[in-house]
Amino acid sequence: MANYIADYSNYLEIERRASDNTVASYVRDVTQFSRYLSEEEGTDLAHVEQEQVENYLHYMTNKGKSLSSVARALASLKSFYHYMVRVGAVKEEPTKNTAPIRSERKLPQILTGEEVELFLEQPSEVFGCIKDIGRIRTDIADDEGDFDVFIALDTAKERLGAAEALFDRAGKTINIDHHVSNAGSGMVNYIDTQASSTSELVYDVLEEGEVDEEIAKAIYIGIVHDTGVFRYSNTSPKTMQIAAKLLGFGFDHSDIIEKTFYEKSYVQNLLLGRALLESILIMDGKCIVSAIGKRTLEFYQASPKDLEGVVNQLNQTEGTECTIFMYQTGVQEYKVSLRSKGKVDVAQVAQNFEGGGHVRAAGCTMNGTFYDVVNNLTLHIEKQLKLAE
Repeated sequence: MANYIADYSNYLEIERRASDNTVASYVRDVTQFSRYLSEEEGTDLAHVEQEQVENYLHYMTNKGKSLSSVARALASLKSFYHYMVRVGAVKEEPTKNTAPIRSERKLPQILTGEEVELFLEQPSEVFGCIKDIGRIRTDIADDEGDFDVFIALDTAKERLGAAEALFDRAGKTINIDHHVSNAGSGMVNYIDTQASSTSELVYDVLEEGEVDEEIAKAIYIGIVHDTGVFRYSNTSPKTMQIAAKLLGFGFDHSDIIEKTFYEKSYVQNLLLGRALLESILIMDGKCIVSAIGKRTLEFYQASPKDLEGVVNQLNQTEGTECTIFMYQTGVQEYKVSLRSKGKVDVAQVAQNFEGGGHVRAAGCTMNGTFYDVVNNLTLHIEKQLKLAE
């Protein structure tokens, strides 16, 4: 059993890139659970049922452990057994349907700004027109408190990064998404793969009287960007009807589209030119590939945010069916964006590398040289193109 824990520790440190404190905390929780199984249940980590997990949580509370400590332990065990299933050590996660032990506390219907935390990757400066965007937090402390409710938007919990542990510990979890690769990660799920965007789904769940001009503007921006200004195939009559209602709030929609979608900085245009100039056609011209290295980004004093839109421009190349664009994030590590014109399901391709997305737009992170990444991706792309012939 010690080997399972040691391997899990390496997984957290190397693949998940968790902090030292997080690794130590998770390993400690799993080690204590292993000891409990041996002493109280007469079994081990590889032979656990959900009932034994629940027994352990109650055992902890009877020993005087706080509810937050119990919730943290469950989050650690959920992470551990997700790893165990991945490596084939167990067939099913015994923690999958186990909920944290919670004290009964009625939540207010409407929360104030002080009662809500917003976690997100650093947004681009072009979205500065969205009210309260400065309240977004990009960091998650190792000792972050527990939340009564965690709402995951536009992603499955497995792609939340460091926030996944907060999701697992929350009293109630809600997942709203439109990606085909997300089967639903929350206790409550609203997944609609036919929707243009998660912003469209957020509009669906809001009461009409709850939407004001600032909320309408934020939702409109989300729809505009996920539909490519209403050009992509995910744009439906319903999408246009919602957009029309949002425009009724009177904000300057043309300025928003120009400033947040079309307008590019000089550096962004240089990088776009570089990506186009160095692109190559492969697979008899059916696929276009381009990459931006880390040194190039450093030379232009640019960030990954400056590469937004590059993959879509590449995808407009005549005669191609699929686009691969990647930028380097570390030593032999690339963030990959995939686009398709219809014959290739790029979400399916990305899922082979623990990524996801939509049929025509998806992404993943891959390790290896540029050529390794291209070769691995094209194996799956080529299969789909042959089937489409």
